[in-house]
Amino acid sequence: MLNWKLTAGQQGDCPQAAYLLAPHLAPACEVVADSAYDSDGLRGWIASEGALAVIPPNPRRKYVPHFDPLAYAKRHHIEQTFNKLKQHRRLATRYDKLDSSFEAFICARIWTLYLN
Repeated sequence: MLNWKLTAGQQGDCPQAAYLLAPHLAPACEVVADSAYDSDGLRGWIASEGALAVIPPNPRRKYVPHFDPLAYAKRHHIEQTFNKLKQHRRLATRYDKLDSSFEAFICARIWTLYLN
């Protein structure tokens, strides 16, 4: 299942993570994310849901949590998807004025990328 939420461009990604992950986590899952999601709060929430956080730690952390680089390699597929979406100038520069038309184009593009 795919889930997304539009936010303001200047808003950080980490505060939205729990909202987006909540309906999809099952025991023994991995959450693979980039270092922007490296927070103790999010790591604690993921652990309380019974999943493993595969997030590269910030090098300035005092206590560095475990990180599995082989599991992190799975994130490559997500990056490929975003690169394919950003090839469309309409998405990369956010030409649409309405959130509904922007989301409709994202949905249509993902449909054509993966279901054709």
